[in-house]
Amino acid sequence: MSLWQTILLVLGLTMDTLAVACVVSLYHSKITPRLVFRVAYHFSLFQAGLLFLGWWVGSFSEKYLGQYDHWIASALLWAIGLKMLWESFHPEREEVKVDPSRGFSLIFLSVATSLDALAVGGSLGLLNAGIVQSVVIAWVLTILVASSGLFIGKKVGKIFGKWAELSGGIVLCVIGVKVLLSHIV
Repeated sequence: MSLWQTILLVLGLTMDTLAVACVVSLYHSKITPRLVFRVAYHFSLFQAGLLFLGWWVGSFSEKYLGQYDHWIASALLWAIGLKMLWESFHPEREEVKVDPSRGFSLIFLSVATSLDALAVGGSLGLLNAGIVQSVVIAWVLTILVASSGLFIGKKVGKIFGKWAELSGGIVLCVIGVKVLLSHIV
């Protein structure tokens, strides 16, 4: 995968992180360096870590699923992208009574925003794609996106979350089509 494809892929994956970071900022009266570090660190650690774990599992499975890899990879990307699109139009309203930037809440949010990376990593493993570049870009971009999300959330509020998730879903679906077309054509 080219550098630009990797960046677009990771940006698509980080849209959940952006939306969640925006919401987390609403629970704080002030965005402190400690809050930014805590949120960005956890989100980036899980995003990069689950991307690598998914790649490892996918590359192990590649020898058994090699002739179907492009179909599986495309289906996974489409499933994730469509899920993100669905969620952007059907937001769930939950009231959180604890600080979402601490303890198990932060770990849960970090995992929840990174599950897509696990599936995408599996797709990359099935395609025998290199992972180092993707993991490093995922780590760096997630730090930037999570940090930005905290500040954007204070300024824009809940409105931006829907559009971030919508654009992330579209990017993942487009990459899914590209994966499929590159193996068919």
